[in-house]
Amino acid sequence: MSYTKKDQEMWRDENIDILFKENLPRMIQRNEITKENMQNFIVPYIGNDFSKLSKDIDRNIYLLKNILTFITVEKYDISFIRDFVKTNLILQVNLLEKLIRDDHLEYEPRDFIPKIDDNIIFEILFVRHGIGCNNVTSYEIKTQNSYFDPELTTRGIERSIELYSKLSEKINTFFKSSPYSIIASSLMRTQETAYFMLAKHVKKPINISPHIAERGQSYSNYQLPKKEQQKIFNNIDPDIVKYLNLGKDDRDSQDIRTKSYPEMFYHWANTHLDFFELGPSLEGSSLEGSDNIYRAVVFTHGGYFDNAFKINPENNDILYTTINKNNYKKPPFEFFRVKPLTTEDKEIESNCRIK
Repeated sequence: MSYTKKDQEMWRDENIDILFKENLPRMIQRNEITKENMQNFIVPYIGNDFSKLSKDIDRNIYLLKNILTFITVEKYDISFIRDFVKTNLILQVNLLEKLIRDDHLEYEPRDFIPKIDDNIIFEILFVRHGIGCNNVTSYEIKTQNSYFDPELTTRGIERSIELYSKLSEKINTFFKSSPYSIIASSLMRTQETAYFMLAKHVKKPINISPHIAERGQSYSNYQLPKKEQQKIFNNIDPDIVKYLNLGKDDRDSQDIRTKSYPEMFYHWANTHLDFFELGPSLEGSSLEGSDNIYRAVVFTHGGYFDNAFKINPENNDILYTTINKNNYKKPPFEFFRVKPLTTEDKEIESNCRIK
């Protein structure tokens, strides 16, 4: 059974408002659905016949509400969701990209106050990941592709390699000769970008940090298990896995509510200083051994840029900032658009796992 773009648009237009604005928030508030009864309800309706599933709109709204509630309220179970996706054509029509964006889990500034020691400064170059398969699919059909944790496109890889010179220039300008580390989010597209845009050139390990992943609960923002990520990386370039294994990994310190959370990233950084590189002491300084500035190049996502700096970057764009105890709410920054995207950059490529 095949489905068309018209089918996708029909489902999106007819169901999203009802699901998102009315039924789902009400069900979550009342805690009406549990993991157990949701699974019992879904099982009879799993199938591959789109026309049959689309006959009863009300039933399908209820079905999808239950899926959403399972993901947002219950403990996230990637194996169950992945198995369900493989057999349920509704989800293969790219509905999840729009439907599982639940406002109550999106980032909002909160009263959380990160602990940053008085004498510590973080000097960071943030870089948005290269062109991912989710990006080009959204350009093409106005919704992201229906698989977890997309990799870079071939053009995304080439462009990241090309732009190493731009990133190296910024590193030399701001960090000068001081050492720095490389940090990426728990999603594949930042790890790949970290490798192709920097690590493979400077031979540095890639560390994985919590709280800098993409916000929202779309398909492309669900992280594959580390072993599955590495299987995919081995088919792209085995050295990606090599540099990841040489680094530190603390991806498990985040959850679905804190995966894109600047204040928590700063708090985490203060207690994980070994993920950063400390510069040498300044000439004439009273400090011994270091300048107390912890430096890193951090590969992250557009949503994080927006949360932390209210900036909407393109792929591979760079932002420089210094963060301390007094400025973390509105850290000063310099933003650099390294290279505007072209029509060629936005083309879907054969290496993408498009359904």
